[in-house]
Amino acid sequence: MSKKSDYVVTLTTDVVKKEKWLIQNETKEDAIWIAENMNQSKLYDCTLLEEDEDQEDFELESAKQVVFTKDDKGKYFWKEIE
Repeated sequence: MSKKSDYVVTLTTDVVKKEKWLIQNETKEDAIWIAENMNQSKLYDCTLLEEDEDQEDFELESAKQVVFTKDDKGKYFWKEIE
């Protein structure tokens, strides 16, 4: 049986998300900005028409065993175990 310890695990994931918004009564430039930045705001008339999100695939970059310690000032930090 493996011994339990603390680990810092680094994962990378790329998610492709596609949204289609209906933005009413705005200029083209404002509609683009609103869709990108303010689509959840009650200030604008936005309706989500479609949403498609790819499945997330995680890629393991590293898993390093660590130990948490306290420095002289009482601040906690982790140190990698070789």
